[in-house]
Amino acid sequence: AYVDEDYPPSEKSDAEKRAEEKAEARAKLRAERRNRPDSTPDSEEEEKEYQEEQRKHAERRRINPKEKRVDHAKVARAAHDRRMLDTTLPISSGYEWTTDAKQRRMGAQLQLQWTFIVSWVKKRETYEDKLRANAQRMGGEWRRSAVGWIPSTDRSLLKATCTYVWRVPVEQLSEDDYRDRIMEIVGQPATKWTPTKSDMQNYCRTLSVDPHGDVTSRLVSFMERVDDVIDENGLRQQLKDSTMLRTFVKVVAARVTPSYLRDRVEEQMKTVPANDLVAFADILR
Repeated sequence: AYVDEDYPPSEKSDAEKRAEEKAEARAKLRAERRNRPDSTPDSEEEEKEYQEEQRKHAERRRINPKEKRVDHAKVARAAHDRRMLDTTLPISSGYEWTTDAKQRRMGAQLQLQWTFIVSWVKKRETYEDKLRANAQRMGGEWRRSAVGWIPSTDRSLLKATCTYVWRVPVEQLSEDDYRDRIMEIVGQPATKWTPTKSDMQNYCRTLSVDPHGDVTSRLVSFMERVDDVIDENGLRQQLKDSTMLRTFVKVVAARVTPSYLRDRVEEQMKTVPANDLVAFADILR
């Protein structure tokens, strides 16, 4: 095609000039907006474009989500707590006395967690009770199908305990000796200091009387929870002191629900001595 190189280019129309100016202004606004912390548009004219960009960003985040950081220590602690709260063991399955990795590494400074052992013993008792009930129905000896105390304990923890705490070779530890040592730990106070009234209130903070059922079942259920508090916090030994026991009874009385029943119990305790839990149960009845 013929092209006249000397032919001057035609001037842009006013409409074309305005369109170019608008395009340059929009590009400038976009560049400025990217550098602002709030990333907000300057005018309504830019609102649609801004919303479209935000929609695209959201879609990209949905399709390619960033990997969330996982607190593995927190996950391990949560799993450990769930095991501690699970007090029901299937009759047909074995179980292990486990501990976290930190405790495994403590070596000579290994400290048996008292509450952990109490929880484990309760699981063991529940397990054996189920075996006894099953053996009674089927007619047999429950001990034949029971997993022993030593086999049901985590092996590495058992070796560390024998080496650093009991100073006994694990190979010389018999089933009866092991059970006796564990029960001796459970029978000791959880701490070496005397619990205060504030400590007792903290131990009993979850106590309450069942709102449903007859009087006897509600009483038994409540006192069973009181016994659990005593066992889980190693209070048996301390509560042999009469003053300590009276303080504990008052703390337990303060957890009676509903409030009208609590007021009645506390009022009666002013005239009828409640020096132990049996006397308290008679008042609560």
